[in-house]
Amino acid sequence: MPHERQGTTLSGSRRAGEVGLHYLTTSARLGRLVDEHMARNGVSLARTKILQVLAGCGLITHALLAVVDATAESS
Repeated sequence: MPHERQGTTLSGSRRAGEVGLHYLTTSARLGRLVDEHMARNGVSLARTKILQVLAGCGLITHALLAVVDATAESS
């Protein structure tokens, strides 16, 4: 009996791993599709993420925005 339980746990663990891998793969594909769509329309997903972070920081100086913008263009 203990051997059967161990096999069941392994099977459940394997299934959980498959679900996790499927989730990560789907998430990566969706991210690529969104990035490609945004790029076709002249927007960068990376720049959008940076702007979201900056929006959460409140007021920023023009100098800081220029530095962030220059960094985003080179990446």
